[in-house]
Amino acid sequence: MATFRRGLDAEDRICTKLEGFGCRIQRDQRLDHKHKLDFVITNYIDNPNFYSLGVQITTKLDMFDKQEEFLRANQSSRVTTKALYLELSDKVDLDDGGALGVLAAILEFQFNRTYANLKIAAARIYDDLTYQFYDLMARVKQLRERVEEKQWKLETASTQFSIREKAPAGSGAPGLAIVGTPGAPVAVTVTSHRENISGMIDSYVRQGGHGIIQGEGETRYFFHISHVSDDGLREQLNAIPYSTNPARLYVAVEFWNAGFTKPGARYPEAHNVRARS
Repeated sequence: MATFRRGLDAEDRICTKLEGFGCRIQRDQRLDHKHKLDFVITNYIDNPNFYSLGVQITTKLDMFDKQEEFLRANQSSRVTTKALYLELSDKVDLDDGGALGVLAAILEFQFNRTYANLKIAAARIYDDLTYQFYDLMARVKQLRERVEEKQWKLETASTQFSIREKAPAGSGAPGLAIVGTPGAPVAVTVTSHRENISGMIDSYVRQGGHGIIQGEGETRYFFHISHVSDDGLREQLNAIPYSTNPARLYVAVEFWNAGFTKPGARYPEAHNVRARS
């Protein structure tokens, strides 16, 4: 059974099938590399009119970087009148109805008045050859948020606190970080760089009381609520709904770089965190 596969062979196969149905197709490297289009349909079955619908077909489902690249390449492009991002289940068989499903989705986007004023669309063809259109921009945003949340959890997984003592107010000392299980703490020496650094709180988990600050350049810092010396900022963080999911804040702050306070820490810690005026 010849199923849809990745690469040029797959593109050749689907183009051959569509041409067999009476479609006229244009292909070249410029369309592929610059505009992320595998081919452009210029005429349809027994229809003498000229059309210009670019298509990218893929079996890589929910690849937001690939989808985002397609959006960027075609949103302002005048190379084609319309552009369709088409996902196929890896089990779709082009020789057993799959090519007809591809043609049906293409014709739907071209001739259904629902999509008359829509330049870019996306659809997925399932194993049973049914298909469904979806909002590509909304899907990219949703998938990006999922990836960022997963990455955030990985970033903070190695920087959890079980016990932490805060330095006495006004002492000027960064404090002692005690990391480990209760009853058997391990003291870790803190080397503090007390010059103020500017950054932005990227995300914060209310349940754990910890978050990530995007510092200057590419450096990211871990902080705990006990490191916040600004009463107003602490109140703002404590007002976030209690949840294990990270909340996105983007609050401008300044802080000290306390360095890496535990073996294997992914990020240095931010201490004396204050809202930046």
